[in-house]
Amino acid sequence: MAQKKQRDVFADISTDTLPEDIKKHIRDNYQAGHFEKVFPAGSSAIPPMLVGREQQMAQLIRLVNEVCDESAYASPSIIGVFLHGPRGTGKTALLSALQQGLQRTGKANVVSMTGDNALLSSRHLIGRLSKHMAPPSETTETYRGDVKAGANALVLKGETSGGVEVAHKTTEGHQFVEIQSCLESVMDSSPNAPLMLLVDEAHGAKPDVLGRLLNAIQALAREPERSVGIVLAGTPDTLDVLSDEGCKATWFRDRAQEERSAPTPNDLTIEDCRKAITTTLAAAEVSIDNDHNLTDMLAKCKGSPYFLQSLGKAALQAARNHNDTADFKAGGEIDHRFGQAILNRYASAWRDLEHKGLTGCALQLGAIWKAQGEHVDRFQIDTQIIRKAIRSGLDHGPGRDDRSIQTTSQANTHFGHLGLLWSPSLNPDGPWDLGLPSFFDYVEMQFSKAHYEKERTSLHADMKHLLSELGVSHDTDGSRPLSLER
Repeated sequence: MAQKKQRDVFADISTDTLPEDIKKHIRDNYQAGHFEKVFPAGSSAIPPMLVGREQQMAQLIRLVNEVCDESAYASPSIIGVFLHGPRGTGKTALLSALQQGLQRTGKANVVSMTGDNALLSSRHLIGRLSKHMAPPSETTETYRGDVKAGANALVLKGETSGGVEVAHKTTEGHQFVEIQSCLESVMDSSPNAPLMLLVDEAHGAKPDVLGRLLNAIQALAREPERSVGIVLAGTPDTLDVLSDEGCKATWFRDRAQEERSAPTPNDLTIEDCRKAITTTLAAAEVSIDNDHNLTDMLAKCKGSPYFLQSLGKAALQAARNHNDTADFKAGGEIDHRFGQAILNRYASAWRDLEHKGLTGCALQLGAIWKAQGEHVDRFQIDTQIIRKAIRSGLDHGPGRDDRSIQTTSQANTHFGHLGLLWSPSLNPDGPWDLGLPSFFDYVEMQFSKAHYEKERTSLHADMKHLLSELGVSHDTDGSRPLSLER
């Protein structure tokens, strides 16, 4: 039963072979020079293959089954899944594939939104839901009308059973009820299908607004024949939004931590990467000159789907200049293009940390991970160690100004927002992991520059003190050679 549903919902996404229409799509876009459409990165476009994401797909399939399969579940279900992980790991692609599959099969009435857009205020959220609501009814007093913004509150227009239009302004106390009414109206628009809400960029939501949405969904569980599923996708700091006292959606947060968590790390294997690259290039009728060179280049992807997409784009660009042949040799055109894409990403993250006064924190976090790798049985990287490393970076790092982040908790959240620090288990006490370990080699390279000598010396000395407290030693004097694998 579950296998059939997986083929239905994810029919356009393959982890093995590509359908003929997808092959034609790839070939046409390659010939037209639209390389981004073949290997889309950082957008909602669906890539040809979602390799290495079978576990996450299976969890989404279980969600669909529980919400949509009435024969398997006697009572209505209110189910949530939390996709979380560093940037560029395929969360948006998974949501897009799920949305396309649900709409194509008609298994659910789908409402998709982004947290940093629709969940910034109740007005934005109700306006987003109103696009999917049932038309006004003359036989109900439940809100069914348009949404307009008043001077100080929302003005919601509806109709009474007598057909007389009424208007009222919402207050904060009423917003939860209005959101619930909007959800009921969205469900009424497709009475024979359950409701599925997909929220991307959930880390950008305001905690109180996200809380109203989640608790309004839970309230629908009291209604007969009301099945609702919701998928939140976001960077690791989404947990900070869910845990904020303004959210108050403990039912979702607690269940997500126990059984509905779907971490999406940078963990693709070499074979995952090879399958995605070779299958897609073959569909574009691009040949590979030397498989050994490809293996070496795939190792530089570091398991990141984002880097895999950058490598694929670089291969297509180079192949157009070399008779549809991709040569992955070191120092060649693909290597150059791909290496530049990685460095651009590193440089972007560095500029962000520099603006926030967090580059010293990044150096200390990298040193902690390297020490843990050398003494894996001696200590785990828990929240206390993270805070000490970040505090060291704040105290001894390069100069900061009023725009800089001042506290360890704010810094921790920002590293999570950048996808550089996360807890796969969702446990606020850790253990913690680096979202993009190779970036911290770049941080070391930046600090090796002469104008950082004073700060580097101070940071290294403080890190030695911190590591001594943990009972380990580590080379932090900067004397060992650095190797930044592009």
